[in-house]
Amino acid sequence: MSKTVHRFSIVVCVLCVCGFGVLNSRLEPSPKRSEDYHLVDLSLPYLSLISLGNESLMADCLWLDLLFRLGESIKNESGTWYLTAYVDAITTLSPSFEGAYELAGTLVPKLTGDFQYTHEVLQKGEIHVSKGNPRYWYILFYLGINAYFGQDDAFLAARYIDAASKFPDTPTFLPVFAASLYTLSDNEFAGLAVVERYLKEFDDPYVLHRLREKQRSLQNKIDVNRHREFMRLIVNPNGSGFLEAIGFE
Repeated sequence: MSKTVHRFSIVVCVLCVCGFGVLNSRLEPSPKRSEDYHLVDLSLPYLSLISLGNESLMADCLWLDLLFRLGESIKNESGTWYLTAYVDAITTLSPSFEGAYELAGTLVPKLTGDFQYTHEVLQKGEIHVSKGNPRYWYILFYLGINAYFGQDDAFLAARYIDAASKFPDTPTFLPVFAASLYTLSDNEFAGLAVVERYLKEFDDPYVLHRLREKQRSLQNKIDVNRHREFMRLIVNPNGSGFLEAIGFE
């Protein structure tokens, strides 16, 4: 495509979005307060038609429009019923649009409380966003947060946080966080494996100190559990009172 045609396509896409927005605002002086109202028609066939084959460009236009609308909605404390429709449209037009997934991970749970939708959208991002993207680990991180707070699944959350911690330039607290989540899900051995792996990879004194603290805590819990299981083997199964007496129950 020549530069002239490409520039023309950009101008047409932007004008389509803005033009339909102005038309709607004139036809609807008082915007309808329903989930069916949008600045532009967000149905995929319609967007594909006016994008003139430049789906990624249309996704960029919708992204800018979404950010503007969110700013206005937050400022005016009005509804954000359009949020998921925009996210769906953007990620369908451009499945590798990392920013939309990150926004879905942070704002959708807070503004809509729909953790299931967030999980499904983030899983889509996990598949389509390039692992070479420097912010790819954010998708795994938000999947972990969503799993813990939305699905009450500490083990699944730990797996996502653990996976996120393996990417370059991730925060140093992630390994300890993953180990803590494994502990909450009664998977101390998995948590200990995470900590011991990172003890070999980090050289920052503060990080190593935190990792060693977590290592001691996990090892202590594993030892206690081993002693408990040992006592279960040698004590009569009906002797739970004895286990309580010696502090194992």
